Amino acid sequence: MIAAIVDQVISSVHFILYVRDQVTATAFWRVALDSPPVLDVPGMTEFALGTQVVLGLMPAAGIRSLLGPSLPDPAAARGIPRAEIYLVVQDAAAYHARALAAGATELSALTRRSWGDDAACIARNVQSALDEGQPSILTRTTSENLINANRAAACEGLCGPGSPDEYPFAPTYEGGAGAGVAGVPLAEQRIQGGVISSFYANQNELVELRS
Repeated sequence: MIAAIVDQVISSVHFILYVRDQVTATAFWRVALDSPPVLDVPGMTEFALGTQVVLGLMPAAGIRSLLGPSLPDPAAARGIPRAEIYLVVQDAAAYHARALAAGATELSALTRRSWGDDAACIARNVQSALDEGQPSILTRTTSENLINANRAAACEGLCGPGSPDEYPFAPTYEGGAGAGVAGVPLAEQRIQGGVISSFYANQNELVELRS
C-alpha cells in the first residue's frame, strides 16, 4: 500500500513548519543550510533539501486564517517540540556550526549516536526568548525557595511532551512568571544542566548581588 502511494507522488515531497516569524525563520535556515530559498513570498518560504524534498516555512497565523477555527491554534502549543528536521549530510560539523552561528542553542554536542550516526541536537529556545525581549544578563540566586517559586511560575500551564525548560533560568532573579518555556527531551536538558552547573562551579568567585 505504501509503495503504491509513493508511486503516485509526481513531484517533490514538502514538509511545512508553522513558524512565528517567517522572516526570522528564513534567515536562520538560509545560514544553517548555506543555501538561499527556492521560493520566498509572503506566506511561504521553501528550501530545497536535495532533489526530492522541500522544507517549507509558513507563518502560524497564515495556516490559522486558512483553515479557520476548526484547527487548534498552533500558537497555543508554542515552545512544545512537535517536529524534528533530521538532515543526513556530508559535513555535519559545518551544518552544526552554521546553525549555532545563526542563533540556535546547542542541547547536545556533535557525537556518535547509538544508531551509528554522528549527530548534534540543537534548539532555539534561549534565542527565541532573547528575541522576545528577555534579558541577556542574568543574576544568579541560590535561594531554594525563590528557585522553586520561579520554576512553578514559569512552567504554570505548560502541557505536552518533554521536560519544561525555561529562560531566564529558574535559579536567577530574572526567572519566574513570563519566562520563555519549552518542552525539551529530558536527556538533553540534563546535558544543559550539567553545562550550567559546571559554569557555576568554575565561577565560584561570583557573589549574590541582591538580598
